[in-house]
Amino acid sequence: AAMGWRAAFRILAGVAFAVCFGGFQVLRKAPERPAAQAEGYPLTKDYTPAEMLHSMTFWLLFTWSLLVSTAGVMVFGHVVPLGVELGVAQAAAVLAMGVLSLSNGLGRLVYGALSDRLGLAPTMFIGALLMGTAILLAIPLTKAWGHAGLIAVGILIGSSYGGMVPLATTSVLQIFGGRHFGTNLGISSSQIAISAILGPQMAGFLRSSTGAYNLPFATTGLLALGACAIAVVLGLKLRAAAAVVTRSA
Repeated sequence: AAMGWRAAFRILAGVAFAVCFGGFQVLRKAPERPAAQAEGYPLTKDYTPAEMLHSMTFWLLFTWSLLVSTAGVMVFGHVVPLGVELGVAQAAAVLAMGVLSLSNGLGRLVYGALSDRLGLAPTMFIGALLMGTAILLAIPLTKAWGHAGLIAVGILIGSSYGGMVPLATTSVLQIFGGRHFGTNLGISSSQIAISAILGPQMAGFLRSSTGAYNLPFATTGLLALGACAIAVVLGLKLRAAAAVVTRSA
């Protein structure tokens, strides 16, 4: 408030430039090594983009990312007006937005580590489950606990949404190989453009149509929970593929 939003944006831009420029100075190309395998999934070849697009596994991954991303982006766009509508002071609602963003970054570390320990599909299931549950509880917890409830669900939603990034990235590398990784990752990440439009617009339309945030949060919460089923199917598909290759070896 003391500086104004323009000055704050200039300062943030300068900090971002300094951090990125400094990081570029220590960035080194990783040594060549075979790609890791997901859930014991045998990496028998490096998939071209066309081959990847013809794979059911890719569309399972794409749909999971789309559902989780749509739900997460919706919350980012509407958490402050939701808090204000439920009686939370605007400053406290903005603080919840900051916590949501911070959790987004920390979630990438947490879910990346979980994926290494538990495997890709189980971690995808956990992330979607926590996000969907937190979105469905956002309104009742905020009504019951005020800004503390809004912050609590913000931590769960933000970390789960942030965790989507390492999961989506490693899944492309582990399952489809590294030779065409850049192109394949770009195709896989295209769902972000869809969810960035779909999530906030859908929530805004439903909020305007009903006069409350109950339906938007219920809808996107169920979308995230629907991603749990996709994670289960993906895990079964990866295990079945690994079993077939093991028997033929």
